[in-house]
Amino acid sequence: MSPGSRQWGAPWFEETGGMGAWCSSAEATNMGDRPRERDIKKSGEKKTLKLVLLGPEQSGKSTLMKQLLRIHNGALDSKTRREYIEAVNNDMLQNMVRLIEKSEHYGGKDASLMYDDKLTDDIKTMLDFIDNAAEGPIEEAIGKIITKIWTDPAVQKCHETISDPEYDLDDSATYFYENVQRICKTDFVPNMEDVIRVRWRTTGVYQETFTVEDHVFKLIDLGGQRSERRKWKSCFKDGDVNAVLFMVAISGFNVVCKEDPSMTQLEEAYELFKEFTKEYPPVATILILNKFDLFVNKIPKVDITDCPLLKDFKGDCRDIEETVAYIEQVFYQIHCSARWYCHFSTATDEAMVKHIFWDVKDTVLQNSLRKAGILIS
Repeated sequence: MSPGSRQWGAPWFEETGGMGAWCSSAEATNMGDRPRERDIKKSGEKKTLKLVLLGPEQSGKSTLMKQLLRIHNGALDSKTRREYIEAVNNDMLQNMVRLIEKSEHYGGKDASLMYDDKLTDDIKTMLDFIDNAAEGPIEEAIGKIITKIWTDPAVQKCHETISDPEYDLDDSATYFYENVQRICKTDFVPNMEDVIRVRWRTTGVYQETFTVEDHVFKLIDLGGQRSERRKWKSCFKDGDVNAVLFMVAISGFNVVCKEDPSMTQLEEAYELFKEFTKEYPPVATILILNKFDLFVNKIPKVDITDCPLLKDFKGDCRDIEETVAYIEQVFYQIHCSARWYCHFSTATDEAMVKHIFWDVKDTVLQNSLRKAGILIS
């Protein structure tokens, strides 16, 4: 098996329980040498293991962090979940405004993309509500209007067929619109799925700590916007980073980058990963190709060769195994380290994140033991 290549097929799926990880051949050689608990305990005093989340904006870093905290620290209580009501409501309303404006903009060029005239009064009512409503619940009547707009065939066609960073919706917009009647009830309290999915833009440095099998992990989420990336290197100055989880939205191969419309999200992630491997200290790296569920939904309808980064792909654009193998190889050509993992992920999928973190934990502990001279490669 060549470095960075995956093991596909039924046995692989059965062994990992779903979309999982592959590793370089050098790492695969040592897969049988996983550190046992008694070996780890011999290493002396327990220390905090530092994990850093990197990646461009909208790659899913904050979603992954919230998911890991739910898994290892437990669900939030209702009082804390109430603090997310405003964020959920804002997401719903802001996405709806973008959806309407997108239909109006492109509907002026193609009538099939313009919402039904019968929705005009409803849209005015909803926009008036947005302009005048103070913080609080979305009225049930507004929720019904949102459903009518969302299910309009022209609106759906415009949403599905045109990518425009000025109007595109957040990835979880569909989830919230499918739950709009629940969300618009006066006694609405977000559940944990709502909390995981709501958009949460990271600025500055955000960190949380959790314990797994007596091992303490400090997880640091750094903002992915270009203005925030200058802060990244400060996390590496003490040389105590045990691993980097680098997030890439694999579904972004045909989504225009908000901060640079001349490239797609996947191209921006590629360039950023290249910069990371050249300019940052060597560290164990787990490349997480996230939003795999959205990628799978796109493949039957969109060719990956539409993305300039993937234009040389010669395989079947409808074949999941072939397309993801090629994308992985493109990133592998940047980072040919002997010790690195790559995962496909859907950060909103709790079971998948549990499996991924098991491998992340194993990688970090092995590296920690190697540094201490307890485990020999």
